[in-house]
Amino acid sequence: NGAADPPLARLERGEIDVAQYLDLRVQAATSHLGHLPPDDLEFVRRTLRAELSRDPALTELVRRACGSAPVDPEP
Repeated sequence: NGAADPPLARLERGEIDVAQYLDLRVQAATSHLGHLPPDDLEFVRRTLRAELSRDPALTELVRRACGSAPVDPEP
């Protein structure tokens, strides 16, 4: 239970919100990039998060899981 559960399961239970879900997915997807300079890593994470928030498949998945679509952090 809790932090060990997959992010989508935590989102469905209401333990985390959509922004936290996206942050967790981005963190997992970029965890192997720790060797990059901090500014480069932050750029990759921001770019990936923005793309994820606009992905139609992810938007539908999140909408079904929690009843709202992800919000683009940089409109």
